[in-house]
Amino acid sequence: MKIDSTKSQQIANNQIKRQAPEENKGPSDSVSIGGRVDDLNIIAPPMKDVKYAHTSSHDILSKEDYDPNSSTYKFMFDTGGHSNIRDLELKGTFNPETGKFDPKWNQGKGIKMYDDGTHGDKKAGDGIYSVAVNLDRASPEKKFAWGVTGDIYDKKGKKVIDDKWLMAENNPRTFDVDGPFTKQVYRLTTHHIMGVHKMGEDGISFLTWSPEVGKDELKDYKVYVDIFDKNGKPLYSTPMMKDPITGNWNLQKDTGWKELQGLGYRYSVKDKDGKPLLKGKTPVTYSDPYSRFLQGQQRGLERIFVDPVLGIETGWYDDSGKGGCNYADNPQWGRFTVDNRPEAEKVQLVLMDEEGKQLTKKELLDRLGEPKLLKYDEASPEDKKDVDTLLKWGVDTDGKVTDYKWTDGLKEDGTIDMKKIGDAWVSTVNNFDKLKGLKYEFRVYEDGKLVGDKDGDGKLSEMERRNTPFNDPFNNIISDRPGAERLTLIKESNYKFRYSNTPRKNEDPRKNVIYEAHVGSFMGSKDNANPSNFKDMIANLDYIENLGANTIELMPTNEFGGKRDWGYTPDYYFAGAEAYGFEMSVKEALERGVITPEEAKDKESVWVHGTDAIKVFVDEAHRRGFNVFADVVYNHVSGKADADNPLNMIDGDKNSFFKWWGKYCSDSPWGAKPAYSADEVKQFFTNNAVQQIDELGYDGIRFDFTQVLHDTGSTGEKWEGMQTLRKINKTIDNVSPGAITIAEDFTNNWLVAADYDKSEWQGEGDWRMEKQGMGFDGVWNDRFHDDLIGVLEGSASMDRLMEAITGHIGVANSGNAVIYAHSHDEVGNSGQWAARVAAHSQNDKDVEKPYPRAVARTAAAITLTGAGIPMIFQGEEFLDNADYKHGITSTWGNDIQWLNFDMNPAKLSDIKKAADNPAHLHSLSNEEKNFVQKYIKMTPEQKAEVEVLANKRGHFNWYKDLIALRSKSDAFSSTAELKRIFTHNADRVMAYERKSGNDDYIVVTNFNDKVWNDYKVGLPPGKWQEVLNSDSKMYGGDNAGNGGSIIDSSSGITIPRGGTVIFKRVG
Repeated sequence: MKIDSTKSQQIANNQIKRQAPEENKGPSDSVSIGGRVDDLNIIAPPMKDVKYAHTSSHDILSKEDYDPNSSTYKFMFDTGGHSNIRDLELKGTFNPETGKFDPKWNQGKGIKMYDDGTHGDKKAGDGIYSVAVNLDRASPEKKFAWGVTGDIYDKKGKKVIDDKWLMAENNPRTFDVDGPFTKQVYRLTTHHIMGVHKMGEDGISFLTWSPEVGKDELKDYKVYVDIFDKNGKPLYSTPMMKDPITGNWNLQKDTGWKELQGLGYRYSVKDKDGKPLLKGKTPVTYSDPYSRFLQGQQRGLERIFVDPVLGIETGWYDDSGKGGCNYADNPQWGRFTVDNRPEAEKVQLVLMDEEGKQLTKKELLDRLGEPKLLKYDEASPEDKKDVDTLLKWGVDTDGKVTDYKWTDGLKEDGTIDMKKIGDAWVSTVNNFDKLKGLKYEFRVYEDGKLVGDKDGDGKLSEMERRNTPFNDPFNNIISDRPGAERLTLIKESNYKFRYSNTPRKNEDPRKNVIYEAHVGSFMGSKDNANPSNFKDMIANLDYIENLGANTIELMPTNEFGGKRDWGYTPDYYFAGAEAYGFEMSVKEALERGVITPEEAKDKESVWVHGTDAIKVFVDEAHRRGFNVFADVVYNHVSGKADADNPLNMIDGDKNSFFKWWGKYCSDSPWGAKPAYSADEVKQFFTNNAVQQIDELGYDGIRFDFTQVLHDTGSTGEKWEGMQTLRKINKTIDNVSPGAITIAEDFTNNWLVAADYDKSEWQGEGDWRMEKQGMGFDGVWNDRFHDDLIGVLEGSASMDRLMEAITGHIGVANSGNAVIYAHSHDEVGNSGQWAARVAAHSQNDKDVEKPYPRAVARTAAAITLTGAGIPMIFQGEEFLDNADYKHGITSTWGNDIQWLNFDMNPAKLSDIKKAADNPAHLHSLSNEEKNFVQKYIKMTPEQKAEVEVLANKRGHFNWYKDLIALRSKSDAFSSTAELKRIFTHNADRVMAYERKSGNDDYIVVTNFNDKVWNDYKVGLPPGKWQEVLNSDSKMYGGDNAGNGGSIIDSSSGITIPRGGTVIFKRVG
């Protein structure tokens, strides 16, 4: 359990320390409530039906809160509706009976707070606790401090922490006892009020942060809410009101939700004459950073960058300065896709002019030209260089966009028959610049009828088109940036979680087995022509269950620019990725609360937006007993070509989200680093982390590259980044006890996963600062990964790898270490598949040779039997060899033919024997005998392919059996005893013991490309039985081993080449 329950006592004893570098004067985590009363917009302007408020009605500093003579102070703590926080007590530097200042915090005694409508509480049961206290305004000590403690309960109703300090910042809140304001408010989270929300039956509230607008040189400007109709036409523009203390802008209406629901809105900054504020030459207008639902990218349409010679989709950026390619100048194409329509007889794409007239074949060819690729000799020197680089990398060039080119299905009337790929239909169109401004429409035919054609006239009217889930419901005019997310939707999720309390496959975090997956490519087609979505993820839960993993970690699922990305270029943090949305029947959508009855009218199926798509998947995963982890990116924001990140537009050139202490921007390798020095920036990311668990249903969160926050920039920046991480984890601990947080952090700093009360002074000279425990439950252990890869490539010793396995470098204990041989970074950025590294080649034939496959199985064995939480990256379990290059989406797919080949290598060996000698047929089943006849007729190439498929099946079975062993025995839990038994650097052999209670195992590995016979590793005294052998024929090995025999400690053993044998104590 993370410790932070004694904060008030530490404060009383002056034990709280704080680093205060020059940049950090005026600490961001102590709030001073000040300002003149006439700075506050207490009285709303006379606008019809509009009510203004500060953050919420409870935060309004009204006239009754401004009383320089009153001694009655009201303290309020908003739990954000988290009913697991109970029995709240106010604590402060005052004696509540006398009102006098008390530096000892009244000996830690608390004052009960109420949420029952009494003792100054306005509304019973709203999660906002209040209490009124009379204080001495004449006190010689003017600065009073306060905080709140409470009891924390888990989701089963069990109290897990008693009297916990609930304030998420380092220091308590302070106020001047002789100041004018007598109300003190603290909100644990604000994600439930930021953005657009329904109030009561029909009220509506907008709330956003823009601190610089309305003051100094921007004093004549206000933030406006601009409402648009479903065609994108502006309807209203209404000014908001600013709270000068928080910098929040608010607009509330008592009625209007029903009228506005489903429409789009943006924020804009304008002066009183309606003149927009400019950022550079661009008007400051942006969709809501707290958007839950967006119109999303144009449905079924992508703008893609294509290598002009190779014809593969590439990235969108210029990486030539770093030794990569300049993708930014590649030709741009449009890719049109209709997904999840496997039963369709045909799907057509129709392109129309601005008036809606369908363009003919001649008109299209005249406008777009024939799609073609350049020969290498025809290419420019720059393009040749890019081709050379891609070929040097060994990028698979089979998945060409021309494989689906539009002209292959072009008819005389201009109708384009799309090509079927799996359950999707695809067509690629060259010359994207010439597509812009045209209208597009998909026509799907099932059972001989046009889907959506309600009146039976053989075509889709405007309303019929909008009601089909595969066509864009907002605007079908091709935009210059179809991957941008467009407007925020006035919409709230009504999704009904069904399985949140379903027992999980594993309730003990020490026995988690994490499976890292990318929604957009998981088990997808080899060239990723048809990207996966959450519907596909749900369909593949059977696969993950069969493997045995109990926890699924999804790469980022929040909204990003474009339709295909790893997700680490976030645009909208609170909205799910529209690219992962999918089609659902109206009946199911109504049952799940995805749509309202009104939205269901005249529809047979509907589109599930990204946010609800996440919820559907998480709920289904919970039904199957999986834990599901999110992946978030708080160290940088989007930089994609189709990016639409609203954070860059806040306050225009003032750039408040990125301006540190309002003075300067600080860069990271991916662009400007968010200004964690600002309270609202800290709160933004805290809100988002809580939302992942609260609203989306995730059980834990992986945080991307956290060292950017706490270990880059000045000491002041490091301090504020560290406090941001502490605030996030403290808040999660309060609202969701038991939720897991994991940091990708390569600093090897033990304080990343340490309790909050731990600290250590680190650094030298001006860089010396007090590092504090950041509260993560786990940290990616890159030392384990690097040394494992080092051994595979021959650069690291067995002693060094053993040190990484036993020493859990960089974390407090092995329970905090997430260990892995593969991850999206190592595979995608470095090409480090274990078998590739061992083969010193990325060629499929080299990777599929016996030794590389053998050491890949051993890498899995060390990961799944080592001390720590093991993580598997999608595909490693079947010896995937895809490049998975960032931005080159054609390299993301998987060759999954082996899934349809249910035969392991041992059985295939029996088939081959029977094919060579019919005398062996008697031991085979009838089905296997039939396969013998097929095998005899195969060409050598076909037989080699069957061998590959069988080896993939065997590799999968090895992972499956390792996970089953780990799940069965506590000896392999993350914190169970691990002891070095043996290492030999020259022989490349090592052995270690895993033990818990009576369960005792020895894991012996051999990285040498030779078999060791009668080899002695110094087994502990006793009898030992071989229970797993990676070289078993059923896994794709040569059957070198000990045959499951029982041996004693003095016996020599057989260790297969590149293999692992596991022994269990039996006496």
